[in-house]
Amino acid sequence: EPLAFLPHGGKSYLVSRRVQGKLLADGVSEDTLFDFMPFLFLFHTHLQRHREQLAQRGIELTPPQYRASLHRRYVQRIHPGKRENLNHATSFLVDLLDEEDAVLRHGDVHPRNVLKRESGFTLLDPEYLGLGPVQMDIADLLESHRLCLPESVVSLCVRDYYDQQPRSSFDCFYRGYAACAAIKMLETLGSLEAHHYGMTTDELGHAKQFYRERISQRLGNLASLDSSYGDRAARLDALVASS
Repeated sequence: EPLAFLPHGGKSYLVSRRVQGKLLADGVSEDTLFDFMPFLFLFHTHLQRHREQLAQRGIELTPPQYRASLHRRYVQRIHPGKRENLNHATSFLVDLLDEEDAVLRHGDVHPRNVLKRESGFTLLDPEYLGLGPVQMDIADLLESHRLCLPESVVSLCVRDYYDQQPRSSFDCFYRGYAACAAIKMLETLGSLEAHHYGMTTDELGHAKQFYRERISQRLGNLASLDSSYGDRAARLDALVASS
């Protein structure tokens, strides 16, 4: 658990202490996930209040370059011969993310980085702390193959976060979530081509199939929310399925 940032010898150090609890990757109930969404909202709110302090410490934060990241992590690894088609097919997802507010977020809220404690939750490993839509943090957790959550639970969790402070319509918020989830899972597919993360061949195949199916679901969500995305979502879905 982080306690403080202390300067020493021209460098800044994060002082932390060991805490006890259970990682969500080791098993999680629906009630635990529903409890976590308000916590994540408060975490994001707390980060925004301290954003100026980072600038005062000389820590510069720049908006993420999703187009370049998606090209490097997915297109080049899985479809090197279809770069032009894939870059065009994924461009609408990047455009959707560019419409979302880039706020300070954790950057790696996967199930192994969330510790359930008796008194609440602790988020671990903040090395990817940076700017981006809050929906990306939500997707990090809910779209993990380690949890393999049913669609009904995913939808309820996204709604639970949104209800903490409704802003634009829920459809607009969910549109951003679906785009974030699709991009996140495309990058994950690319990562699984390069690293097996200790998984067996069967586990790796299961994980890849999980992400292909979930990407298809999120692209379908986008097409349902706005018919203008239909053709582009269908093209991207077909390209992903052929990988």
